Amino acid sequence: TNRNEYTGGQLAIKDIIEKLGFPVELEVSFPPYTIDIFLRNTYCAIEYDGFGHWNKKDRKRDEYLMEHYSLPVLRINDLSNKFDVQQKILNFIWNWQESAKARKEVLWMKNI
Repeated sequence: TNRNEYTGGQLAIKDIIEKLGFPVELEVSFPPYTIDIFLRNTYCAIEYDGFGHWNKKDRKRDEYLMEHYSLPVLRINDLSNKFDVQQKILNFIWNWQESAKARKEVLWMKNI
């Protein structure tokens, strides 16, 4: 599901990731949820929450996405320091890129 308008946070994160050389998709559906930012090559997601947004529903949502889609989620709630955000994103991608193919295969096998 794609929206015509995205939040400023989503667009700022998209810009950071694209400058790092990774393709980005916005508002990708993983039923029953839609994630803000999907990195298909590394098969992971980034959610922009805005400052102080984190709550228990988010943790349950992230656990669901990992359990049902093998999809790790990085949550970003503060864009005030772009260098810190860039480092968080790079670390997240590096941590998950090696297992991307295996996680996609697990998902494919679950859906058979």
